[in-house]
Amino acid sequence: MDNTNTSPVTNVSGKIKTDSRLPVLFGLFVLQLLFVGGGIWLYVANLSGAVIAQGTVAVQGKPKTIQHLDGGIVAQINVADGDFVNQGETLIRLDQTLLNANVANMGYVRSM
Repeated sequence: MDNTNTSPVTNVSGKIKTDSRLPVLFGLFVLQLLFVGGGIWLYVANLSGAVIAQGTVAVQGKPKTIQHLDGGIVAQINVADGDFVNQGETLIRLDQTLLNANVANMGYVRSM
């Protein structure tokens, strides 16, 4: 009886097959087929059926973001979303607790 292993994973000498030439060639063939097929489709496809329209997109009104320079706690909000405001109108009122504490602290530091 012959003592050689004829498994599809090994060759006649019993070593494991590590040749990757066939899978690489197959992968390159599939990749080339995809590129050639895509190129042909791009050349042949008719895009004249697209909907063409003109228009502009504009925000209704011009909302502005307001922000206090040093931060703080908002005590009162005097306007609502969508209200019209005039220049100089008070929009929010900040809590003055921190401001009063800082002023008192500055007075204490100056007296030292």
